Amino acid sequence: MRPDRVRNLALAGAALVLYYGFVSSTGTGIPCLFRYFTHLQCAGCGATRMLIALGHGRLGEAYAAHPVLLAASPFLLWIVGRLALSYARGGSLALRRWEKAGLWALTAILVLFFVWRNLPALRLGWPLPL
Repeated sequence: MRPDRVRNLALAGAALVLYYGFVSSTGTGIPCLFRYFTHLQCAGCGATRMLIALGHGRLGEAYAAHPVLLAASPFLLWIVGRLALSYARGGSLALRRWEKAGLWALTAILVLFFVWRNLPALRLGWPLPL
């Protein structure tokens, strides 16, 4: 393990924990600029709410916030964990063929989810007032 890289990962993890604590206690997070300007939900809208709900053990709320990312979370955790371990060891950050294929499939599913979740807004006219 390379100490400088382990330190970098620890700092990144600490920043994520601090952000989780801030959002969890205040209810204020980074706003979605796509939603602000278009009044449509982007493919990632709800991810922070999903993570906060998971942190509080509320699986139903997490599913309601973003069902696609909740279902894909084991795969995404695998990717992040493997890359973090490889980074700490000074190894390659290249994705394996099946990991790339999985990320491309997830991207396609997220695009379909984006269209599906915004169909009512698109039928009523754009932009939809919130």
